[in-house]
Amino acid sequence: NLPPIVIYVGTDEILLSDSTRLVEKAKNAGVDVQIKIWPDMWHIFPFFAPFVPEAAQAITEIGEVIKRRINPYINFHSVGTVEGQFQAEALNK
Repeated sequence: NLPPIVIYVGTDEILLSDSTRLVEKAKNAGVDVQIKIWPDMWHIFPFFAPFVPEAAQAITEIGEVIKRRINPYINFHSVGTVEGQFQAEALNK
């Protein structure tokens, strides 16, 4: 009973084979899992978003994944408004 998983990994990542095995096992267990393998990227490459264009793109994509997952619960157009505050409070109950 795992939640949906999205994995961003680079071809130069020391844990690449671990990542692909995790995806295979998760899929076999019925988990909603996705993997994106980035050419020539290394371990924790998204942390370098201010300096590496691929890392910035990865961060943007990760944000989009998060928005899609929580969008049924939050109206992003109302964030920062009174309505958005009520929605956030309702989620915390």
